[in-house]
Amino acid sequence: MITLSAPLSPTPAPLRSARRHLTELTAALRMRCAPVRDAVLDTILSNLTRSSHSPSHSAYSSEAGSDVETTASSSVPSSLPARIVAAFKDLLHVMEIMSTDLSSAALATVSDDELAAEIAGAAREGERRATFALYGLQEITGRWRAWVDSTDPYMLADVNSGGSGNGSDARWMRRLVQALGADVAVSCPLPSPSPPPPSSSSEERKGEETTERPQTGFNTNDSDATASNALPPPFLFSMIGLLHFQNRLQALVIAAVLRTLVPLRPRLSPSNNLRTQSSSRDQTTGNVDGISADPDERTFVDRVLALLMLEIDENAPDAGSTKLIHLADEVVREHQRLAHQANSSSSLPKSENGTAPRAPDEKTLRRTVDALLRPTSGVFIFLRRRLLRTLAEALTVVLHSQSRSQAEQRRVPDTMHTGRERKRLRADPQAGSGLCLRIPTDTQSRTERRGALRRAVDAPEGLVQETLNRLKGYEDPVLRQGVTEALRALTDVIDWVRETWTKAIDLNIPASSSG
Repeated sequence: MITLSAPLSPTPAPLRSARRHLTELTAALRMRCAPVRDAVLDTILSNLTRSSHSPSHSAYSSEAGSDVETTASSSVPSSLPARIVAAFKDLLHVMEIMSTDLSSAALATVSDDELAAEIAGAAREGERRATFALYGLQEITGRWRAWVDSTDPYMLADVNSGGSGNGSDARWMRRLVQALGADVAVSCPLPSPSPPPPSSSSEERKGEETTERPQTGFNTNDSDATASNALPPPFLFSMIGLLHFQNRLQALVIAAVLRTLVPLRPRLSPSNNLRTQSSSRDQTTGNVDGISADPDERTFVDRVLALLMLEIDENAPDAGSTKLIHLADEVVREHQRLAHQANSSSSLPKSENGTAPRAPDEKTLRRTVDALLRPTSGVFIFLRRRLLRTLAEALTVVLHSQSRSQAEQRRVPDTMHTGRERKRLRADPQAGSGLCLRIPTDTQSRTERRGALRRAVDAPEGLVQETLNRLKGYEDPVLRQGVTEALRALTDVIDWVRETWTKAIDLNIPASSSG
């Protein structure tokens, strides 16, 4: 393209000089192109070098990236100017296809991690451009800092104790956990144009709006944003994942609350357990009121979470009206199951009058479920706050682990680039003389940082799992696994926001210089 756009050298015969330049360019392209493109370049060369009385040929391409076909055509004039113009057009088509071939060959040699890093980098750049176009830099940083400053004190009790890593990151992560644990759904409202001033009595308000938003003219109401649980603009493109996480968090709290209504299953002796399994295999109708003695069936918490996750995944608009009765049914069913197991086991302790324990009244159970699942219930608030505190502490541990691993990586290089690749060596201006290693840290560091929080969560015997194991009220294996998966999903969103908005969300950088 540079050769085609360059002016011709001074010559008394510009047409012949142009033909010579195009011929040399076509020959150079033929040396560098894929073998499948030789035919079209040979056709262009023959059109340039043939005499005016020989039959003409034209080359064309069907689509970019597809095979290039050659054909004879009598529509191309045989004059030299027309042949030069036709060759110029054909070369442009060939260059586009060769560029596609080169991109395909380059992608074939790139590893999956490097390709994923490049795609993620392009997505982050597009997200930043779109968000800047909607809000503006000053609006983004202003909303972010006001949102972080509204963190409840109980969420920041131990942020700066115990070496939590980056204190700025710890603060906004805990503010995010607080927002996700609220009863109101998180949102990130788009800016709307400011309405025209009423008529006479709004001069002061108009002056205030002009002072607050000098660059965009959009309305802002921080008190309304806090009341509606609005998140700042950096979370705009992550709202779907955050809404799903908030619903999952609510489901875990509901399951933990209902778990308090069901006593632990009685553990049968080995002989009674074998007798129960054999009787359930021998009898074709071994169920009483839909109660099975199969020890391998799903547990109570597993069934409750399955119901809640089904409502979340289906996005049912009337889920609130049907969810409560289904959850109450599961509580009643579990009590009936335990009563049946107690009646069929001779080794279980009897009550004072010598009879096996009976299931509580069904109406009483349903009223209890309705009372405990209210957002104002003390048990509900207590278990939810305990879960939020544990998630915040786990994120603090993750940040500390990540900062420690990054410090170790800075001390010891992973690879040494020496030998034939001299491009990796450059002069070191600080050393005065000699060469130092130039390691390509752009793609490599992005690949290493991607999913760093997730890797810390997935460590089987790490401090994160120890923190989650100390969570009281969620000791059930299904609940514990659900909390781990929820933390894993949250770290994915946090990782994305940290990498996309590194400077804009850093509270240690002045607002005027973030960008």
